[in-house]
Amino acid sequence: MTDGAGSGGPERETDVAVEGSREMGSVHVGGGVARVQLTVEADAPVLLRDRVPYEARVLTDRSDDVTAVAPRPHRGVREVYLDGTARSHDVEYLVELPASSGYYEFGPAAVRTPDATAWAAVPETATEVLVVGSET
Repeated sequence: MTDGAGSGGPERETDVAVEGSREMGSVHVGGGVARVQLTVEADAPVLLRDRVPYEARVLTDRSDDVTAVAPRPHRGVREVYLDGTARSHDVEYLVELPASSGYYEFGPAAVRTPDATAWAAVPETATEVLVVGSET
């Protein structure tokens, strides 16, 4: 997965060896708060971003590792920019889950070297979460 930064010039690929993992559970109550933990190791310093469903809300005021959140409604996601540039990222943030029942895709996380314009997906960082809507 890559998508350019919109610089108008030729796309520069991210070419690094990278591995990662995500922990957040697989079943949650609608409207509840979930903790997302990402661990990423790369062979060069990289920037890190994650993707959450557009219906989820990132709790930036309670998530020190989040530097920015970019809504992308046309893609159905919010891009979550994390930490700084590093070879090793161990980050955590909180999301308020959608209130509606359904399956929602989180991730994959992606990395980009500072000189690249394209993001590369991190293996093992995408997961499908079942949200069970709360009954009133």
